[in-house]
Amino acid sequence: MLSPTPHYYMVQGRAAEIARALGSPTGGAEVAAGMGDSHLGLEHALLVMIRNRGTVPARALAGLADLDSLDAAVVAAASAPVGPHEDAVFVPEGQQLDSPLLEAISGALPEGATFGFNGVGGRTWIHVFGPGGSLGREISYEVLNTALTSLGRPGLGS
Repeated sequence: MLSPTPHYYMVQGRAAEIARALGSPTGGAEVAAGMGDSHLGLEHALLVMIRNRGTVPARALAGLADLDSLDAAVVAAASAPVGPHEDAVFVPEGQQLDSPLLEAISGALPEGATFGFNGVGGRTWIHVFGPGGSLGREISYEVLNTALTSLGRPGLGS
């Protein structure tokens, strides 16, 4: 069974509204399954858009890039090994990156910043970045620690 990423739900909902209004297909589960992925992410929705060449999104993107090259680049990026960025911070063992923690992390971010998260080796990490790239390990650490303690959970320590 596919497990969509949390960010996917937010973006997919809005994308589906727009696609339906323009008569374009929505989804991505078939693409994800075809790639052997156990999650449903934005990369799958993008591939659906660019592979359905007659749709408005595909025609708009075709004016900006070669769709076959774009498709290959998305597949290559989605297939690349996932590892934490050097500025990433691991969620402490025993802690879950659940909805309350995701919300607390969002609330602890500096203005204009966002974060990414993923897991490797059974451990989850977050990485805080801004428009110019990584904000550094110290900021990722501070954001995660602030979020954990705001929920009454054990912090990261020193």
